[in-house]
Amino acid sequence: MQEIEQLKELLNRQILLELYGPKWKELYRRELVRCISDIEAKMRSDSVKPKAKKNVLDSFLQDTKLLIIENPLDTEMRNMIRQLLTLLYNWNKAFSDEKELEIDILLAIRLIDQTLTLAEYLSVSRELLRRLRDLSHFSPPTFELSRHYLQTLLDKYNEE
Repeated sequence: MQEIEQLKELLNRQILLELYGPKWKELYRRELVRCISDIEAKMRSDSVKPKAKKNVLDSFLQDTKLLIIENPLDTEMRNMIRQLLTLLYNWNKAFSDEKELEIDILLAIRLIDQTLTLAEYLSVSRELLRRLRDLSHFSPPTFELSRHYLQTLLDKYNEE
């Protein structure tokens, strides 16, 4: 029960809002609170229908994996995220027991613990490389306008 109280306190931390942005306040926090209440209800009775939405939890998991990969996290942040992932794992085991979700959660936990296998590192590296390639080809029209404007300024300067 002490762990559940710690999780409830954790969900109110401002740092999580800063990490996850508006989705935290509007979506993820609410679903994780539902996860906790589902687990509490399950501890009291076996016949419990979960209130948390699996698709929102899956979205939270995907965002968490990206957050772990793309951001340097200190030990405190890693511990907080690990607790949330453990909550997700326990909820999945208690209510849906989906293998794919379980594998995804365990991958995220290994990411946060920095204990990936070589194959997992390669998979993460491929994803990062794909994202970098997408960014390198990003050239909005305003960049073209700016180049033209700068070239015009340079031409005028050279004329003087």
